[in-house]
Formats: sequence, C-alpha cells, structure tokens
Amino acid sequence: MTTTSDVTTLEERVARLEAQEEMRRLAHEYCHGLDKRDADRFEAIWSDDAVWVLGDELQPQGREAIGAMARDGVWAGLSETHHWTTNFVVDWTSDRPRGTCDVTATVRQNDGTWLRAAATYLDQYVKQDGHWLIARREAHTHFTEPLA
Repeated sequence: MTTTSDVTTLEERVARLEAQEEMRRLAHEYCHGLDKRDADRFEAIWSDDAVWVLGDELQPQGREAIGAMARDGVWAGLSETHHWTTNFVVDWTSDRPRGTCDVTATVRQNDGTWLRAAATYLDQYVKQDGHWLIARREAHTHFTEPLA
C-alpha cells in the first residue's frame, strides 16, 4: 500500500499523475459510451470481472453482463441519456486505488418524460494488460426529479 507521502521520486510522481489521468478518462469514457450508445467504448472501460453496482438487487458482473445491462436496461428503457462528471478524485491509501466523482444526468424516458438526477460514483481500479480499468463502480443516487 502506498500513500501520497510514499511517492517521492520524480518517476513515481509522474507515474501517479499518468495513472490518475487514465482513471479520469475512464470516468469520461463511461459517459461518452453510455450517452452515445457505443457498446465497444462503454465495455472497454471495465476489467474482465468488473462489478457495476446499480442497486442492492442490480449488480451485473463481468464485461459482457455489464454491456448487456447497458443495452437491455439503460438503452432499452431510456431514449436519451446525458451525463456530466465532476469532482473527480483518486484515493491511493488502500491496496487498490479508489476514485470518487459526482454526476448529473438528464435522461428521457421512452414515453418522452425528461428526468434529472444527481449521483456519486465510487470506483475501484485495477491495472490489467498495462492499462487502468474500472473493477467496481457503485452508483449512489442522491435524487431523481422530473423536468417541467
């Protein structure tokens, strides 16, 4: 386990910054893949055995199951989605880096009704085949409200 104070050399500091930027990009690729209904782009951010926690009973595991949830759940149930991710931070104090970001989403249901929601995503990352990927993403919704 390394903490910020354990990273002292320039090489370590640059590697940490590069890793954090790669993790930040994952958060943005999630939004782009989901909103643009790009299954390849969306599935590429997840580790092979990743878990996407959307609720107590809704936790697809594995890249294929997560992709199926996007296609058969999100895309089938919502005609449009628009996500904006902010406040991204990475915590290096555990054995696996963890990320937190907030998201605002505006979505249109298939009946034409528009909703706005706010949530926080709690992520765990793993390095696989030389790249950082999301190993677990928990979505904690703060509110969902109709748009007038």
